[in-house]
Amino acid sequence: MVKVKWKGHTLEMYDSIQELPITRYQMYNLNVLIDSGIGSDLAGTDTRCNNIRRLMTTDKEQAEQEITNLQQNIRFIMSKTSPELNSFAVMIKKIDGREVNDSDLTDEGIKDIIEELGQKRLLMSVVRDFLFATKKKIDFEFETFFPGVTDSAMVKELYTKLKQRTMLVLKSIRETSADIEEQIRQIDEFIMSKMKPKNFHGSSGMEVTMVKGFEQTCVMLKQYNVADNPKEMTTLSFYQAIEVIREQLKARKKK
Repeated sequence: MVKVKWKGHTLEMYDSIQELPITRYQMYNLNVLIDSGIGSDLAGTDTRCNNIRRLMTTDKEQAEQEITNLQQNIRFIMSKTSPELNSFAVMIKKIDGREVNDSDLTDEGIKDIIEELGQKRLLMSVVRDFLFATKKKIDFEFETFFPGVTDSAMVKELYTKLKQRTMLVLKSIRETSADIEEQIRQIDEFIMSKMKPKNFHGSSGMEVTMVKGFEQTCVMLKQYNVADNPKEMTTLSFYQAIEVIREQLKARKKK
């Protein structure tokens, strides 16, 4: 747990899978995915447009998916809906000492919380600092406790490519070179191939798939008598329970 303080106000925030309720993690994770895949500001619009330009000549189907995501990005901007702020709101345990319960985290409830934080003049820089630090901490915890759950090799490769791209961009500021531009283009194509646009809406979209997957996992945990009410578990306990079942299934296969 960590405290976020500004202008006389204090938020008590979840920032670790050891305390974070699994229901909160599901909401947080879904909104982080939507924000990264769609966005809700002009930066997200620019990203979608740049991706469409790259995909138009290489993968028209993926380009069409990015056009759909661009349309959703514009809808978010017009309706003042922010997956980024939603992911922050669902991590709040207390606002100035007042408990925030799961029952408060309906679509309308989250909007009310965000509006309240706006009235209290919470800066986006504070929000983003928290989200950046928390994502880094949660990713590290998953790699430590459940290395089989994360694809750390691919993540490290992407970070390496991003670092290479940054160095090339800085180099291009000092000198103009067709070779540097070609290297940047190749890295961009590599990153795009690993991070293809996703469908977030409809019966086969990421949002529905994630909700269904979570519900199915809760049913499985009950069936294996691992937990009476999986939704009341912490994120750490929830994934540990899944690991227990996985080991049980492995043992059965060996018999």
